[in-house]
Amino acid sequence: MKFTTRHFGVLEIEEDKIISFPSGIIGFPRHNKFCLVNRPESLPYFWLQCVDQPEWAFVVLPIPVFKDDYQFRLSPAEIELLKFVNEDIPLILSVVVIPPDINQATVNLLAPIVINERERMGTQIINENGLYRARHLLKEEIKPVAKEGEDHAGADKKEKAVCDSRR
Repeated sequence: MKFTTRHFGVLEIEEDKIISFPSGIIGFPRHNKFCLVNRPESLPYFWLQCVDQPEWAFVVLPIPVFKDDYQFRLSPAEIELLKFVNEDIPLILSVVVIPPDINQATVNLLAPIVINERERMGTQIINENGLYRARHLLKEEIKPVAKEGEDHAGADKKEKAVCDSRR
């Protein structure tokens, strides 16, 4: 599938790389198809590219890359929606907001995006444990987890749709 995006020009991805968000994401309930795009110069950040609305892409960051003690729990309904089985490891992403003053960049730890890569299913949940807010200053949260020289979140070094890069 080929489509033209605002940030990346023409992207070509295989249909099986598309992640389905049955309920959309918060604020965008009617847009259900996304893919993850990485750019080597942007690692460890990824882009959650909307396929339904190609001019939309969200900067996301795998939460374990900077906060290895992040706590969340999926409800039984969320586990069922995402079709998780015991051996599945969720990909947990935080939406990043980057204002003109990059020192004020924030991450949303209250509403992470959770993806089951095996099933290509995703949703945005509200983490109700009371530990997190929608806006945490990234510079105050960042705790690098990957060792120097390692790829973050298993990303390839080539720019491409990476919905399956962690396998």
